[in-house]
Amino acid sequence: MTYIIDLLITAWREEQSTKPLQPLPEKFTESIKDISTSLDKAITAMKEGSLQMAIARKEVEMLKYLWTDLLKIRKGKIEHAIQAGVPVNEQLLLDFEAEYYKALGSIAYKYDASKNIFPETRVPQEISSNYMAIRLINDAADFVAIDLRTYGPFKKEDIAYLPKEHAEIMIKEGKAKRIMAMGD
Repeated sequence: MTYIIDLLITAWREEQSTKPLQPLPEKFTESIKDISTSLDKAITAMKEGSLQMAIARKEVEMLKYLWTDLLKIRKGKIEHAIQAGVPVNEQLLLDFEAEYYKALGSIAYKYDASKNIFPETRVPQEISSNYMAIRLINDAADFVAIDLRTYGPFKKEDIAYLPKEHAEIMIKEGKAKRIMAMGD
């Protein structure tokens, strides 16, 4: 048990002292849940008011604080990366963080795309002619495109603005349909 708590303390310290997201041990979330459950069970078996119970309650309090603060720091790093347009290594994310990253990234992309309503802020025609808007009709894996950006992974009904070559491939493979813009 103390090994996992030591790992949590180390992860918390490293996450605080560095800018990029730090890797967490495999099955880290499950290990923290297991310790929390074990401590709760142990506390219920202890004599009320005992020193042992007070120590166990302090351990639970410390565990909750470290876990909550670790996730708060990591969430802030994910949000900052999305705002800065910097990709996050998804292998470093916990499952629920990966879902959050994808959802927030999609919302940020849609927001950025929607705010360009004035002609002077639109993408120049020579740039926009190299990209195509598509609607995914099937799930699709992530990939690195010819513009060296990572796109995806995509879920059914996602909207994506991709380099034309890749968009056309996805349409031909039956994974997407073209979204026609005004003037097309």
